[in-house]
Order: sequence, then structure tokens, then C-alpha cells
Amino acid sequence: MEESSLAEGVEMYLGNGLLPFYYLLVALSMLAIYIKFKLDKLVLFFIFIYCEGLFSYIGYEYTSFTRIYKLGFLFFSLYLFLGPIIQYKFSRYKLSYIILLLFLGVLFSLNFYINDQDFLIIFSQFQKKLVPIIFILGFVHYPKIKYEFYIDALLWIIGVQFIFALFKFFIWGFGESLVGSISFNGGGASNILPIIAFFLIWVKKDGFLSYKDWLYLLIVFSVSIIGDKRSIIFIFPIFVILTYVFSRRINPVDFLKVSIICFICVFVAVKINPSLNPENSRWGSFDPSFFSEYLMEYSFGDSKKVYQTDLIQGRGGGSLELLSKFLHNINLKDSSFYIGDGFSKIDVDYENFDSGKYGLKSKGSSSGFFQTFIAYGFFGVILFLSFGFMLIRFNTNKILKWILFLFILWDFFFFYYVSVNSYSFSITMIFLSLYSNLSKTKYYISLRHEEWRKNFVLTAGVHK
Repeated sequence: MEESSLAEGVEMYLGNGLLPFYYLLVALSMLAIYIKFKLDKLVLFFIFIYCEGLFSYIGYEYTSFTRIYKLGFLFFSLYLFLGPIIQYKFSRYKLSYIILLLFLGVLFSLNFYINDQDFLIIFSQFQKKLVPIIFILGFVHYPKIKYEFYIDALLWIIGVQFIFALFKFFIWGFGESLVGSISFNGGGASNILPIIAFFLIWVKKDGFLSYKDWLYLLIVFSVSIIGDKRSIIFIFPIFVILTYVFSRRINPVDFLKVSIICFICVFVAVKINPSLNPENSRWGSFDPSFFSEYLMEYSFGDSKKVYQTDLIQGRGGGSLELLSKFLHNINLKDSSFYIGDGFSKIDVDYENFDSGKYGLKSKGSSSGFFQTFIAYGFFGVILFLSFGFMLIRFNTNKILKWILFLFILWDFFFFYYVSVNSYSFSITMIFLSLYSNLSKTKYYISLRHEEWRKNFVLTAGVHK
């Protein structure tokens, strides 16, 4: 495993010896999906990116497996996409991604040399940027008529996470980490999964969701509730409503329906999560003043206790503090400002993280922004944010593109940047951006027309 230690709560899943049966269910379910979708190689690729948790668990049990899996996955990606990349002519579209990769390569190389980092860990971090770009440059040439086939596969892969969550709930109860097949050591994926699922459904249905679609989304949302996540309870409704409002795909009656569904999500989730109700129980009262105060304290610290300590609490508080330092108190002569202190500084457990050095109360207060700056400095912040935007920049649906980027920014400054640092979500965002370019035609009837095909290729910046 790349992680230096187990996240909080993982020991609970390891304790009773049932985790192998859990991952046997994961493996068999994914095999069933693979067979359902006709043993398609790209569907297998999607299954791999959503099975990082399974491979991470095997790597925990057999250390050498981790390196084999990561290297094997890189070669499999090249096998799928290198041919289409080479086959088509070079273009400015490709050049922009190659330049970004070169800058990232220079940053990682400097970080490796100056901060004396482990090469394999640094290469693993670089690979997380390399594979999505390989996917972008190669998948854009895949037959557009098959996009419906692939989005259905992705929705099945995401939907089956609910089965895994139910298994987890009945055996271990509520708890973080162990997010379906996606994550074994950490619960961050629970905060991203429902929003990614919503965007996929949105582009598939061109903004016109049925009751079955909402039921599907509520089922995926329940994965986060079982995972005891908090911020997703409020962030999910916010991005749903934002998408509807700015896309202008909703009338007053539909808006009321969507608002009611979102309120039900918040109402049930707040009552179930002990942190968000005054009784600290699994079915407490719904008290807006209590949970709003808790969320502010959780994100930015308790303003009433600031005088007791100079340490920052909350990921939002950490991001704001770092932004303040950028403006007032950064040492421009220090090389760590530009390239960071190295990934090893954040690749530690909570107890070994030097939170005092960085002015934080704990590692939990370090957002994606803060961790990126610690590990890779100012250049890392710029390049990682640029990388996030480049995942979706070819999306011709401007409203969806900017809502996606707003989601990426939220994840960067107020969460852990899981949407970009995880194969499953970064590659899914690339796919839904390419797919949304086709959503102007209902169920792809006009994909058969040569004129639309040419327009799509030009839009993506690829010239045969």
C-alpha cells in the first residue's frame, strides 16, 4: 500500500475476519458486470478504476502486489489508448496535455531530488496524472456511438456500490473508510460518489430525470450516509440545485419537486448522523441551528475558542489561513515555497503528521489545497488546479463545465481533492465531459450523421 498507515476505523473491518468475504462479493459483482457488458476491454478498464479499494486491500495483505498492480494498470492503459493516440495526427489539443505532463514531470523530478523522496512513491503520484491524460488523448477517438454503452456500464459499477455498503452496514454498521469497491483505507470517496453519479445521470438524460433516476441517486447517496459522512449531506443538494438552476432545465413545479427530494435527503441524513443532531443519536432531532453551527465549527473552527490557541481547525480554516499567508507572510526565498517539502510529509498517519509546523490543529484540517502546498509548493498548487481544469476543459456544455470546475474547487479548498486524485472520479469526469458534448442529440440519433461527427472532432480539437 502507498498509505503509510491505516486510516481511522479500518481496524474494525479487519478485526472479525469477514473482510475477505466482503471483497469476494466485490470481485464476483464486478465479474458479473464485466460479463453483462460483453467482456468489453474498456468496461474492464472502468472496473479496474473503481476497484482501487480491492487492490489496496490485496496490497495490504501482500505488499509486492501493489507495485505489480500499479505497473500493470499503466501498461493496460497504454494498451487500450496508445494506438488511437499515435494513429491520429498531432494537434494543439494534444500538445496542451503533453506540455502539462512535462511541467508535472519537472515538478515531481525536482521534488524527488531536492526533498530526497522515494522514487516509487513519486512515480506513483505522477502516474495518477499520467493515466487520466492517456485516457483523454486516446478515448476521444473511440466510436461515439458506443458512449451510451459505456455510460450504462459506469452507472452499473457505481450503482453496485450500494450492495457493498449494505454488506458493510449489516456486518459492521455505520463507519468511515471501506467505501464500496473504491476505497479500503479512507472514506473520502463517499463525499464524491453521489455527485459524480448525479452528473452522469444528468448528461445521460440531458437534464430530464425520471423518478427511477432519482431513486438510483438516493440509493447512491445512502452509501455516503452509511459511511457516516457529513459535508456531502449538504453539498450534494447544493450542486443538484445549482445544476438545475443554471442549466434552465427546470420549471417551478419541477424545481419544487427537486427541492423536496433534496430536503428529504438532508432531513433523514441529519437525523441519522450523531454528529449533526443535539441528541448525538442515530435518530435524533432535526435542529438547523445545531447542525449549521457544527458544520461551521467543523470547517473553520470554533471562533469562541480562537484565543486559546494559534492552531487552525477545519479544512476550510486551513485553506483560508494558507491563502492569508500567500498574501502577507510567505518567505519567497525558501525553496519549499515553490516545490514543497515532499509527499512524505503528508503520507503519514494523524499522530506522526507535524501539524504544529504548519499551524494546524491536526492533519484532518489539511485540505487538498493545504496538502498540495505542503508536498509540492506553489507550483504544485498551480499545476494541480490546472490539471483539474484540463480534465473537463473540452466540455462544450459551458454551464456543466463550470459547475464541474466549481465542484473541483470545492474539493480542492474544502476537502481532499479526491475528485482529481482518484482514478475513478477523474476518469469519470473526463468521460462525462466527452459524453455531454453529444447530449445535444437525444439518444444520439444524429451521431450517425457525418456532419455531427465532424463537429464533435473539431470541438475536441482532434484532426484526422
